[in-house]
Amino acid sequence: MTDNRKFIDEALKAHNVYRSRHQVSALKHDKEISSIAQRWADHLASTGTFQHSDNRKYKGENLGENIAMKWQSGPGDYTGQEVANQWYSEVKQYSFGQGGSSGTGHFTQVVWKSSKLLGIGRARGRDGRWIVVANYFPAGNFIGRYNENVLPAKDGRTSLIGQDDSDVSKDSSSFFSDNRLVVKPTNAAENRVVSRTTKTVTEGFGAKKRTKKIVTETIMAADGSKKTTTTETVTTGN
Repeated sequence: MTDNRKFIDEALKAHNVYRSRHQVSALKHDKEISSIAQRWADHLASTGTFQHSDNRKYKGENLGENIAMKWQSGPGDYTGQEVANQWYSEVKQYSFGQGGSSGTGHFTQVVWKSSKLLGIGRARGRDGRWIVVANYFPAGNFIGRYNENVLPAKDGRTSLIGQDDSDVSKDSSSFFSDNRLVVKPTNAAENRVVSRTTKTVTEGFGAKKRTKKIVTETIMAADGSKKTTTTETVTTGN
């Protein structure tokens, strides 16, 4: 069974970096909601399916939900920061003050002002797919409430964590400690990317929108050996 404690911590802190940027209070982790999310992630991973849950109740109310998938041809991880970045990246398509935008439901739920609690689960299927399910309470994405709950970034920034010089320096990897993003230098001599191709495919619209990003990367190790991996991430509208 996957140990998700570090993953949960990373995901929560990444959510709250973005929420602070958009002028809303931090989410708190809730163990019961994480159990709900984990059960659905386990179900999706074991059945090879990818869809929202129809049964996600907490204190008699429906939970908000974001789901994501990543497939890797070899060993690897799906970090809390990575999945939060994946959802937040929809900010580029959001029109603030317009009452909501199609295809941005993951982003809006991440920064939804009225949401206070987060639960999140992660599972991996036998086919190499990582599945992540996040549930939010109270739920977000209510028609007529976008303008009051989805606020613009206070400094105008919409960059992803780890991809902006003000978050981390170049040629470094990042990890979270407490509520601060800490820079951890990498050893450039260990691995070097010699080729990378990216393909993005989008199907459907609105709630049925499905976006697939496929990255094929060849890495050369210090001893001259090469390894090629393929990573596939999928998001679906909500």
